[in-house]
Amino acid sequence: MGGEWVRRPLAELGEIVTGTTPPSSEPALFGQVHPFLTPSDMTYDARHVATERFLSKEGGSRFDSRMLPAGSVSFVCIGATIGKVAMTQVATLTNQQINSIVVDSENHHPDFTYYLLRQYAPEIRQHAGGAATPILNKTAFSRIELPIPPLPVQRKIAAVLLAYDVLIENNLRRIEILEEMAQAVYREWFVNFRSPGHEDVPLVDSPIGPIPDGWDAASFGDVAENHRKIVNPWGSLEEEFDHFSFAAFDAGGLPSTESAETMKSGKLLVDGDSILLAKLNPRIPRVWFARPRGVRRSVASSEFLVLTSRGDMPLELVYAIASDPSFQSKLATMSGGTSTSHQRLKLTDLVQLPIPVAPAEVVQAFGDLTGPMYRLVSNLLVQNTNLRATRDLLLPRLVSGDIDVSDLDIDTEWLAS
Repeated sequence: MGGEWVRRPLAELGEIVTGTTPPSSEPALFGQVHPFLTPSDMTYDARHVATERFLSKEGGSRFDSRMLPAGSVSFVCIGATIGKVAMTQVATLTNQQINSIVVDSENHHPDFTYYLLRQYAPEIRQHAGGAATPILNKTAFSRIELPIPPLPVQRKIAAVLLAYDVLIENNLRRIEILEEMAQAVYREWFVNFRSPGHEDVPLVDSPIGPIPDGWDAASFGDVAENHRKIVNPWGSLEEEFDHFSFAAFDAGGLPSTESAETMKSGKLLVDGDSILLAKLNPRIPRVWFARPRGVRRSVASSEFLVLTSRGDMPLELVYAIASDPSFQSKLATMSGGTSTSHQRLKLTDLVQLPIPVAPAEVVQAFGDLTGPMYRLVSNLLVQNTNLRATRDLLLPRLVSGDIDVSDLDIDTEWLAS
């Protein structure tokens, strides 16, 4: 192992800061200036995350002593999600469930510190006390010792791993832009009725309100149909499936590959390109453009509806309709159940939702325009899956020193200090 690796307490990597939550009785402390980071904003994979809430300028000033500068490393230290890690991009406040390291960048590299905590999260979690609610307080967190290499080695390790994360983050930005572009076209053409040539088409009355002359007042069931073919995975325990699960969707990637033994209930067959629309908790929109890879059979959670398009309707249009925020709001209001966390959408309600249907030439033009966008999204998701897999293979070996980079010619000039 090149260079001297020394076990050091986390307190030696920088200043340890525990967050706090501004009182809800003072709404003026919240606004749109400084991110307010909580465990629910964080994942087990993303280096940078978007926060649901922000502080105002006044809120930032009130908690100036606990505000984290960009490049700080935040670690969840309370509750079931102990071990989530993220890095700040701008001045940020966290809540009290998070301890953060304001890294001493003269002696330690912030990105290396992020990967260090991510790799050793299971070991760090073992230091938590408490029976009902695991807690790793600031003192205990500060004393945890981890192996640290010299700064030049830290920079090289960070450069290798960060190269993968930068590519992943760039792909995610491209995916977001492509999705927004396609959805903007949908809203312009099918909500605002400004499709190509709309200037010469007057609006006329219909059962669903004014629509362009030549369009039809229809329902969602006229453009999409549900396919419900149950697959019992345990019928062939040695078979592997591509599983379109809620967990895989929330991870933002592709379906997970699972064996029949790990799937304890019946699944829905996904036989060809489909739109998966979640029935469970429709207030949390989950719409998935599912493209089976053909390597193995694909199945989806039975809490999804497996939808395909009717007739010559492009599947891209079904996806755009189902993804539209106003359509999602309607789904949320019509769902029923015993509690807000277990509400379900009924297929009979979904198919009756009114929608306008454009003439064939407009519908086809939409498919021709957005089809390449959605295909590129699918390709970028595959790229990210491969990038994550390679990064996750390298992470433990690099951060533990099993792969010695001390004598390798690795460009680190592009790294932030």
